[in-house]
Amino acid sequence: MPPSRFALAVMLAASSVLLIGCYVPAPVTHAVLRVSAAGAYALDGVDVAADGLPDALAHRHAVAPTLLVEIDASPQANANAVTAALKAAKSAHVRVAFASRLSAQ
Repeated sequence: MPPSRFALAVMLAASSVLLIGCYVPAPVTHAVLRVSAAGAYALDGVDVAADGLPDALAHRHAVAPTLLVEIDASPQANANAVTAALKAAKSAHVRVAFASRLSAQ
């Protein structure tokens, strides 16, 4: 193989390896679940009863399989209300993140 063809083959192989590692991840759908100080839930601004939360999250997950629920709990919220929100998210098989209130201070 002539040297120029060998160099071209090496460059093509190297480019292929680099391109294999590059991909664009699927877009993620976000939802915000607020837990009030009184323990009430609101999913994207719509009030949701505690017993209806797992179904509401499961429905959102069925519509958007890449759903990421951001839990924004009031500092005064009862820990049991936050735990119940996490359990509902787990039963709906959605990913969870917690909102940070540091930026608002």
